[in-house]
Amino acid sequence: MEETAFERSVLASKSYLIALGLVEGFFTVDQAAQAAHVEVQSQIDRWGEVEDSKFSKPTLSIHPEEVLMEVG
Repeated sequence: MEETAFERSVLASKSYLIALGLVEGFFTVDQAAQAAHVEVQSQIDRWGEVEDSKFSKPTLSIHPEEVLMEVG
């Protein structure tokens, strides 16, 4: 079960480290979502915006409810 939660966390947060912190209990869902948002914004600032192939729109933010839905 932990592997499934980890996989979903990686997909939701777009970060291996944030997902690991969430699954291991170092982050709450809100903290993980905030950290993921900072990471995504940092990548956008450095590399520019890239369309998310799943939705064909720019990925700008990660919301706690999205992470919670994925981790469930």
